[in-house]
Amino acid sequence: QLSGELDGTVALSALGLRIGVDQIDRLLVGESAANLSVLRDETGTTIRHLDLSAGPITSSMSGKVASADVDLSGEVTIDDLSGLNPGYSGKAKLDITLAGKPEAALITLSGNADGLAIGNLTADPLLAGTSSLSARLSLSDGLVTLDQLRLSNPQLDLSVTGTISGDTQKLSITGKLADLGLLIPDLNGPLSVSGEVLDDGTAFALDLKGLGPGKVDARVSGSIARDFASADLAISGTGQAGLANIFIAPKVIEGPTRFDLRLAGPLQLSSLSGRVVLSNGRLSDPGLGFALEDIGAQADLKAGKAALSATAGLSTGGTL
Repeated sequence: QLSGELDGTVALSALGLRIGVDQIDRLLVGESAANLSVLRDETGTTIRHLDLSAGPITSSMSGKVASADVDLSGEVTIDDLSGLNPGYSGKAKLDITLAGKPEAALITLSGNADGLAIGNLTADPLLAGTSSLSARLSLSDGLVTLDQLRLSNPQLDLSVTGTISGDTQKLSITGKLADLGLLIPDLNGPLSVSGEVLDDGTAFALDLKGLGPGKVDARVSGSIARDFASADLAISGTGQAGLANIFIAPKVIEGPTRFDLRLAGPLQLSSLSGRVVLSNGRLSDPGLGFALEDIGAQADLKAGKAALSATAGLSTGGTL
């Protein structure tokens, strides 16, 4: 144990280094090397520089360390994010600060990341290219928890704030997707989402609102499994029938719609049930000499099937 004054440099290497934080320990697997220049006197310990390399991570830090608090800043480069999680990929270069009590410090990060992926076929296209990233994390009892996150790239602008209550983390989310077509081919236009996600360690509880193409105004609430294999979600809102035009061209349909649906089970159409209603609609077809007007239609969905009923007037007279 060191005591008294110290002024010097230290170089060391280690194998299987651990600091008790799972997310960081995974990056330190294998051989590590560090170079330290330190001054210790009656005011505390000054880190002139601490250079660390371990696996895919290199960092350079400086600042002050005392028994009551720590104040360090520097730069971290991660060449391969799979060190954090085997399903992750990409690289990042970030400025970092670490401040507060050693056992309950705040960590702030800011910088850029390239080629991000988290191993999810739905999310990964949204992370392509260069992303600007900033985050604030809390260190407590050997765990790192998210307080705030901001991610921005040409496809996505996402802001997340988090709080911890017992074993549950609550995330407040605001996001904008430049083009929904990245998720649903041919359904183009911006999508904005806001709301809350609760992570209790077994599932995500959702309460989200969304505005999307075709004047879609929707609310999604319920739960989804952490592996995204199944869900129990209520989906309701309004939109415009014109969303279907990309699938029925050259026919054109217009009119307001409302929907009240439930998705229970695997994330597939056979798990969807509920009702979609079109009112005061209009359908035209260049190949016909008439149009259907004042359409009232209803689709009841269950087990992958739709039961349809509709009434309409013909532009040439009469009803259907």
